[in-house]
Amino acid sequence: MVPTRWAGGGGALKVKAEFSEQAGGADPAVLLDGDGGVLARAVAAFGEHAIALDEEACLLGAVEGFAGQAQQFEVMGELLAADQLDAAMANFQSLKDDHAKSPYTSMAALQMARARLEVNQPDLSVGLYEYVMENGYPKALKVVARERLARVLLDLGRAEEALTTLNGATDIEGFEARYAEVRGDVLYSLGRMEEAQTAYFEALDKLEAGAGDRSKLIMKLQSMGATVPEDGSLS
Repeated sequence: MVPTRWAGGGGALKVKAEFSEQAGGADPAVLLDGDGGVLARAVAAFGEHAIALDEEACLLGAVEGFAGQAQQFEVMGELLAADQLDAAMANFQSLKDDHAKSPYTSMAALQMARARLEVNQPDLSVGLYEYVMENGYPKALKVVARERLARVLLDLGRAEEALTTLNGATDIEGFEARYAEVRGDVLYSLGRMEEAQTAYFEALDKLEAGAGDRSKLIMKLQSMGATVPEDGSLS
């Protein structure tokens, strides 16, 4: 049984994941937090054991075949915590070379991308997000990476590329609000105000109650002269 304490809050979305190759045919449940709080928690249950993958940490690694990857992932996290970015990158490269399609590698790439952003190296995060877009596993992590890449491209002044990146998404179930908001930000930066306003209203409409920053969306709309009900509800 998958421990419910890993389910996350704010409208966690249950997504089917294809862990068959790595997990010996098991059919795990993947819980993705769609509100932008915790990125993702992937939980694969094997009898009494479970392996949990989280962007922030590896919670458990009890399944044969994942142990080595889990250890590499944990070491990389420790190196990042110690501000040893170059060593962490070398550790990630080793994980990538040995286990390109592993969920641990996808999580590690996202963690490395965040580390690059934290040290003001957004240009070096681009390739990491692109890697997850192409190789991410489970597939839902590709959706996360694409949205984050679009935000980085926008911050780098590459708004047209950011819009193209967003338009390349085919299945964003559970992440509609996040995609709509960043689309609004991109369109706003391009001076396409009416389209930006439409995107912000879509984000507000898709945002689950109690999830995400509803007040920020309302402020964006009001700054554009839009009328939004006091409770932020569009119904």
